[in-house]
Amino acid sequence: MKKTLVVLLLLAVVAFGCSNLFAASQVRVTVMYNANEFSADHVKQFEAENPDIKIVKLETDIARFMAMSAAGNPPDIMRFNGAAVPYLANHKMIMPIDSLISKGKYLKKDDFESIVDNFKYKGKLYGFVKDWSPTLIGYFNKDAFTEAGLKFPSPTEALSYAQLADYARKLQKTEGDRIVRRGLAFWPGDINAQLEQTLIQTGTNLYSKDGSKLVLSTNPQVKAICKFFYDLAKEKVIPSPISPSETWEGSLFPGGRIGMIVYGYWYGAMSEGEQTKGKIGVLAAPQWDPKKPRVSPSFNVVGGVISSKTKNKEAAYRVFDWYFGGPPAKERASSGWGVPAQKSLQGLVATDTQLGKDRAANLKEEMKYIKFGNSSPYVLPDIYENSMRKNFELALKGDISFDQFLVNVENEVNKQIADNKASAKKKK
Repeated sequence: MKKTLVVLLLLAVVAFGCSNLFAASQVRVTVMYNANEFSADHVKQFEAENPDIKIVKLETDIARFMAMSAAGNPPDIMRFNGAAVPYLANHKMIMPIDSLISKGKYLKKDDFESIVDNFKYKGKLYGFVKDWSPTLIGYFNKDAFTEAGLKFPSPTEALSYAQLADYARKLQKTEGDRIVRRGLAFWPGDINAQLEQTLIQTGTNLYSKDGSKLVLSTNPQVKAICKFFYDLAKEKVIPSPISPSETWEGSLFPGGRIGMIVYGYWYGAMSEGEQTKGKIGVLAAPQWDPKKPRVSPSFNVVGGVISSKTKNKEAAYRVFDWYFGGPPAKERASSGWGVPAQKSLQGLVATDTQLGKDRAANLKEEMKYIKFGNSSPYVLPDIYENSMRKNFELALKGDISFDQFLVNVENEVNKQIADNKASAKKKK
């Protein structure tokens, strides 16, 4: 009995020592990503397959990321919109991953869809797309269209914005001052994506060619599209700060409370509710000018980047490669929540329902027209987006004129660009 106890104690000591040695040899990789996207289950799965790497998770927080970067200890992997890449790369906060891809297990350059270029800057790839969505794909309630005497739109033939607005007005249903059914809702509740789409379609951009200046108030196309949405908001046909929805529009549409919703491809995975099952159709991305080449824009192309200050880039890339190209990527592609960025993962969404068939036909057509606008290497995109939202609200409430709204946005963003450029010069 004593011998057995001694042997068991020795085995326990050896096991404890080995586990300590193993733990000490683990490489820590810090990942700053949304918990509902890079989940605890993902962490467990990766660590089980890669016991030499320990993942430390942080919730996405750009302010915290910037502070950690300034302190010289940023997360190894960070969630970012591709539009932020020019700024991050220009400030040497992230590293190009071209040389690492050939050493990885999952991501292969010849398998990349063109949307991956959203994470390129000056010819180098600085990150990868988690999943993405043609931003202006929409969905409509067939019962609401029938009630309004409207013909169902085609999932592959685009409406003009004028047609979309006409449908929205006819779908709007009110009882006194109460809106029983909203005609139309856009993601993410503002006009940024629609504005950028019309500029792409007309061959212009938000920023000057070198990204050193935002151009809004002197562009007649900008005025026209902003006024179009300003008028719809004033009529309360779309949600806005002067007519907000009681809750998120994405949860109202499946219950029949909104006639059309332009939320992008991903939203199709949750567009049906109990009372709208089998009654949802797909809208092709609308076009500002049907006479010009068709454009299906993609904004908010979210993915990940690797810090230029990472202490173990090989380990960081193993996590990166597994998450963006491995089992989680296949899991996402088959769910229908977003479009995969790899050719090999296309076509995994079920098409055994009419909605599934329409989504597949729509996506196949939209993929022919995917484009995205330019970004500035001198300012993060949230500066522009926040200024647009703030000043659009001020204009709607009558605190400033419509023209002043555009001038304010232009001035605020260009001041930030000038300040950032001056700060960068001082550091040099």
